[in-house]
Amino acid sequence: MQQLEKILAETGIKVYEHTVAVVGLLEEPLPSVMQKLGNAEGLIGLVFDDVETTLIITEKGWERVMAKFASYRVQHGFRLITLDIALDWSVVGFLAAISGELARKGIPVGSISAYSRDHLLVKQEYLERALDSLKGFLATFRTRV
Repeated sequence: MQQLEKILAETGIKVYEHTVAVVGLLEEPLPSVMQKLGNAEGLIGLVFDDVETTLIITEKGWERVMAKFASYRVQHGFRLITLDIALDWSVVGFLAAISGELARKGIPVGSISAYSRDHLLVKQEYLERALDSLKGFLATFRTRV
């Protein structure tokens, strides 16, 4: 637990400057998605699974490519918060602690794990509450170490 507390104490927060959309593409094979996206400006992430392909892309980037896709679901108005600390894959409980704190405050959140950093997707209307909650939560660990 001390390792987790130290990591939480050292975690910074960054907010991506652009609003992003979360797009679910149905029945699109990977090669087709890649071709249609090309060098899509504003693409942040892609997740492929056996049910759908999910894009995390800036709102402007999605506007530029959306006409290429026949079938999709989209949710607009997300902000991307980066939990700014490089994590080893052996760390246990980091996202649970962060998302648990936001859950206690009634803030809905999605997460994206990159190779060494985690990111949160929060609707714009919750951004300030999420940031205040995260800053306060992380500050409690800074006073302990």
